[in-house]
Amino acid sequence: MKECPNCKTLNTGESNYCAECGAKIANGIIKEVINNNSENENKAYYLAIIGFVLYYIAPIVIPKLLTGMPKNIINASSSFVGLCPLAAIVIMIIGRNKYPQNKLLKALMWCIIFTITISLLTFIIFFMWFMASCK
Repeated sequence: MKECPNCKTLNTGESNYCAECGAKIANGIIKEVINNNSENENKAYYLAIIGFVLYYIAPIVIPKLLTGMPKNIINASSSFVGLCPLAAIVIMIIGRNKYPQNKLLKALMWCIIFTITISLLTFIIFFMWFMASCK
């Protein structure tokens, strides 16, 4: 494939003029295009799955795995469990910036937004109920 020096459009290897803007394409400007869309999609799906596991599954599973462990290990792991959702949000943001068209990362983003919204609303309702019952 040849890249147009004017508009950066990729043209067939035989063309001497750009199909988009009509500019002359020099024979020396040849750019190999590697079709790595499937590789990028796989990376995006892996990021989405890791984000989902960190946000929704790790905070539930890790404490269950630690039952019967010494107290100091449980205390140390509780801070890790608290950081799992934060790590998932960071992974989701990085993934959405790098692969903006990926539907699974987009779904993860909306699930996280929905979960945070429901959590905040639950907290506000509970706080209002608590304040009303204290009067």
